[in-house]
Amino acid sequence: MTASTEWNIQSRAPACQECGERFIDQQPCHTLLRFDPNGYQRTDLCESCFLKHPCADPIHSSWKGVYQAPPPPTNKTARKEDVETLLRRLVEEQDPENIPMIFVLAVMLERKRILVERAVHTGSDGSRQYVYEHRKSGDTFFVTDPNLQLDHIDGLEEQVANQLAQTALSESQ
Repeated sequence: MTASTEWNIQSRAPACQECGERFIDQQPCHTLLRFDPNGYQRTDLCESCFLKHPCADPIHSSWKGVYQAPPPPTNKTARKEDVETLLRRLVEEQDPENIPMIFVLAVMLERKRILVERAVHTGSDGSRQYVYEHRKSGDTFFVTDPNLQLDHIDGLEEQVANQLAQTALSESQ
């Protein structure tokens, strides 16, 4: 698995990827997750296409969710960076040094019920990768488990707190 796959964020499609019908707010939808040579491939389907969908392809994970229409764009200035925006920024940077911090941020968001764990995949080397879905946006996050030791967690929590405080300070100036 490549480094870019480990941190890939895939948003929920605005329409069924089978029939092309646009999802409407609060409509049930299904997500299928497959692994191919290019990494994880996400497919979002409406209820009727999901029921007709052939299951010949090996599906790693699937789940049913509810489509939530994105809020209209606003002209407000960016708010202070919080845990979720820090997670998104670190994921986009794709720096292997950030794997432990990304893992901690994802767990924090899971505890706040912002992210939902949808699957855990174990590699042939024993490594684990968690598949999280953002409850509101439907974005999918692939987070690698860094196998943290207890004696490293205190320093990591301090690093996360410093990163959040540093960003908030720079935005207020």
